[in-house]
Amino acid sequence: MMPQSSSMRSMPTPKNAIVLVAPRVCLKTPPPPAGSVLSAPDLAQSTIDDIAISSESVALINTKALTTSPKDPSPLQALRTQERQQSDEVISLESEHKSIARHHREYIRQLRQIQEDLIKIKADFETKAAEYQTIVEANNQLVLQMNQISQTRSEKVALLEETRRSIESLTTIVICAYENGTIEPLEKTSGFELDESGSDARYTDLLSRAECEDLRLKDIRILSRMLSIVHNTTRRVEPVFENTSLEPFFQTLQAI
Repeated sequence: MMPQSSSMRSMPTPKNAIVLVAPRVCLKTPPPPAGSVLSAPDLAQSTIDDIAISSESVALINTKALTTSPKDPSPLQALRTQERQQSDEVISLESEHKSIARHHREYIRQLRQIQEDLIKIKADFETKAAEYQTIVEANNQLVLQMNQISQTRSEKVALLEETRRSIESLTTIVICAYENGTIEPLEKTSGFELDESGSDARYTDLLSRAECEDLRLKDIRILSRMLSIVHNTTRRVEPVFENTSLEPFFQTLQAI
């Protein structure tokens, strides 16, 4: 029998195709009768017929496999394809789950850290709150003391002012009038100032009085100023004149 052609050996196998190996089919002519001898032409014709039948059988089987396998996959092949798809989906989901789980663990770590920070902040807050309360109570005591001191001070100030008024009422301020026209206290007294307002009007009035006819104009001016100073103060004053002759005139004019 002759070998198969090269085109038959190099035929590519389709993907997922079921490859069937064609059996050798050798159809022979009936054996010759016993004792008969085949001639060379008869033997050659028999061999050619066998090769033709075998080639036709192989072509028919392969054509059927190529035609039915891709279009009509077997149930097992379909299940394997489905299994691969499902496996890929599971692997993808597992990868996604791992990625989400990593983020989840990181968030849990951050939440625990924040929780620890909050606990520390709470402890610090409670400590500060206790310190605050202590300071508030201490400050309230100081406020009470300040109020008591302020009240006592006000009472003391009122007593002091009353005492000073009593001292002023009993203290005599000596006012000296000099020949050159200067009038001033003998001693500097706190809170006391010489007020000569109205002295001009008195000077004019004294010029017309008979009691002052023998006095000099500067003496009349000194008397008018001294009378105004005594009139304008609530303090007890004692006028002292360098020209002692003016004292009787001052007494007389003050009584008017």
